[in-house]
Amino acid sequence: MDNEGFKVEYLIIIDTSKSFCSNRRSFDNLLKTNSDLHINGSKLKYKDLEINYFVQTQRLEQSNERFFHLTLVCEDNSKIIVFEECLRVIRDIAYKINGFAPQVLWDDLGFFYAQKSYPIIYRIENLLRKLITKFMLTNVGVGWVKENVPDEVKKTLKGANKEESDDYLYKIDFIQLDKMLFEKFYRAPISNLIEKLGSIENLDELSLQELKEYVPKSNWERYFSELVECDEKYLSKNWKKLYEFRNKIAHSVSLNRSNYEEIKNISIKIEEIFQKAIESLDQIHVPTEDKEIIAEDLAINRSTSSNNFLQEYRQLELVINKLLPNPTQGSPNHINDSVKYLLAENLINSDLAKQIKLIVKIRNLVVHSSNSIDESTLENAEKICDNVIERLLDISIDLFKEQMQSEESDNQNKKDNKQEGEERE
Repeated sequence: MDNEGFKVEYLIIIDTSKSFCSNRRSFDNLLKTNSDLHINGSKLKYKDLEINYFVQTQRLEQSNERFFHLTLVCEDNSKIIVFEECLRVIRDIAYKINGFAPQVLWDDLGFFYAQKSYPIIYRIENLLRKLITKFMLTNVGVGWVKENVPDEVKKTLKGANKEESDDYLYKIDFIQLDKMLFEKFYRAPISNLIEKLGSIENLDELSLQELKEYVPKSNWERYFSELVECDEKYLSKNWKKLYEFRNKIAHSVSLNRSNYEEIKNISIKIEEIFQKAIESLDQIHVPTEDKEIIAEDLAINRSTSSNNFLQEYRQLELVINKLLPNPTQGSPNHINDSVKYLLAENLINSDLAKQIKLIVKIRNLVVHSSNSIDESTLENAEKICDNVIERLLDISIDLFKEQMQSEESDNQNKKDNKQEGEERE
């Protein structure tokens, strides 16, 4: 491109059934209907720009159509904007004839803007890596990166010392990692609130702060929003735009000047926001229970089997909470304490308790261990978890029936006592 200038090639197909544009000369005349376009042999002049102009044409067999393979080369790089204007004029003429734009066969301009755009996007990506890495390392722990890298990413890592590499983060697709900033999660199970609402008699028993704990929030909203003035939706929306442009470059989709200018404008705004967020990290404190949720969310995104198992595990938490007089809000590891209570109350037997503890152990390995768990183990654990949930639901139903029978019995006793009192009178 540097030696030959900017080359663009179009393929234009025209219906020649009415002897319209049936040869190179008539095609040249068609372009010259625009008063700014002048053609002289292999030169096309647009305003003050002279362009190398080549046309190959041939009639398509078994049809009344003819193709024109148009090659345009601009050797003066300083007049790229005028060249772009010329190309727009030619595309507009082709569109008016056929009702659709010409096919692009080669586009040095798209390559040029892709080359200028990628370093900008690359810088912003690495700034986001820096923000997420420091946020996670200083709040969740040193092992979070190796513990939560997706299996498919580990398989693609290059180099002999895969397990010793500390740059896993730089191999992960950032459309997944940005979930750590923008995906909303509940700090406490919403089922706890529903149960509490069903048991209270006065709204004064609920505080506003307690109710706010049940509103799903993202890490950005929870930890950064008060320190960095930026609307979360605006940031997430613009990040996704940059990601779309990044994919276009990766898949050789042409960019134009407008795309390049948009990438620059978005990047300037996002860079300022990310820099402020990085500077505010020392002021952020993540509660212990939130660290567990963040680590678990990372593990959920690791693989399909991890996702299925951990989703099942969260259902197990909810079901166990239904059996407790005071459902616990906090670390998922409270399940082991809940098991002790259920055993003491004879609500579960030792066999069921062992299965629950096994599930908790596997959950902790999935979330906190750097050793990957094979899919068969996770699938088996998911089945065990599903079976345990069914058994606990049966216990919940039995308890509910007993409670209803007890209430009916109490009501009947009260009714009998009242009747006996009335008879004595």
